[in-house]
Amino acid sequence: PTPESLDGTTQTGSRAITDFSQMVPVDALADQTEDKVSLTVQGEDPAAVDYGMTITLKDQTTQEIAPAVYALSTLTRYLVNYKVNFMINRNTGVITIMGGYRFKPDFRVTSLDNTDRTFWSSQNDRGVAWRIADFNGDGLDDLELITLTARQVIYTVPMTD
Repeated sequence: PTPESLDGTTQTGSRAITDFSQMVPVDALADQTEDKVSLTVQGEDPAAVDYGMTITLKDQTTQEIAPAVYALSTLTRYLVNYKVNFMINRNTGVITIMGGYRFKPDFRVTSLDNTDRTFWSSQNDRGVAWRIADFNGDGLDDLELITLTARQVIYTVPMTD
């Protein structure tokens, strides 16, 4: 399955695992084969604090996984350089920017196309370009983190969540 096909049902296959930005111990996947690993999506809104996935290994061991920023060192260096105070909750993936703003990265990381490369070339600051749009249709502006090689949406978490 492709990342776009994950719709709340259990999907099986090793391809889906490598297409996501996530926190999964690599050694947990060492002996896994395509027909022995499944992912289950929990929740519907990727911006919700409780949205996540459960990975089930061939021995039926399960682990909750939260999304992570694929370019975490780039993002943290960027925030530190601009003296932005932040905290990352590794249990939920939520990034809190001091002042009350909360964000949650999407599981999907996408390779750049020519339009993205052009945007990155003209807009990057210290290797990062930001595109602002409402990517999930909830009426809140989200961010898209774009680096030289890939892009990832970082959703604004609603204040009521």
